[in-house]
Amino acid sequence: MGLAATARPGLMAPTGSGGGFFYAQRLCAKAYARTAAMHILYLIIGGSLGTLARYFITGWVDDLAGPGGLGVFVVNISGAFVIGLFLTASEERFLWPSELRLLVAVGFLGAFTTFSTLAWETKQMLDVADLARATLNIAGSVICGMIAVYAGSALGRVI
Repeated sequence: MGLAATARPGLMAPTGSGGGFFYAQRLCAKAYARTAAMHILYLIIGGSLGTLARYFITGWVDDLAGPGGLGVFVVNISGAFVIGLFLTASEERFLWPSELRLLVAVGFLGAFTTFSTLAWETKQMLDVADLARATLNIAGSVICGMIAVYAGSALGRVI
């Protein structure tokens, strides 16, 4: 009895296609391609929404407080809080699917928080010799970001 004839019925190849093993291999490759395509779609959706949220929130804060880095600071600190809350709740309390974690943590929050913008705005502060504000921007973002991650994580454990 050949390999194709002994394969599980769901993996059996049509006659003349090269055997059950190769047919199963092609099925796995197609399933992987579908999964990869869905992951890309989750990243596109999350990234698009995160970008829009960052744009509007940064603009709103800058309209209220004036330009100067506070909008990016608010986005980065709130993003640090949300990632701490979401990932802790997801991994320790609710066991949400990995696709949701991909959409929110990698897609949305990856696009929402902006280290490159933080670095650029700090450079602009240094370009005008505002060392105190540049130092406060970097130190405040890192320290407040860590506090926000821990606060979000703590909240994620109790909800």
